[in-house]
Amino acid sequence: MKFIMSGSTIDIEKQVEAISKSLSDATNLIVKIRMLEPHETSREFWTNVYIYAIDPKTNTVVDMEDLQE
Repeated sequence: MKFIMSGSTIDIEKQVEAISKSLSDATNLIVKIRMLEPHETSREFWTNVYIYAIDPKTNTVVDMEDLQE
């Protein structure tokens, strides 16, 4: 799953653990950041954040449609 955050890739990289923890706490899943990449915009810094989640009960990767809900 991909979402876009405000900030440069370097700034977002410094927050990876906090972002993962916040998303994990909100979903009751183990959320990990797979990749960060710059998001192309005209003048502002944005970052594409790619994540995946693991269900701790089954130890399986969560389907992205389920994660989006």
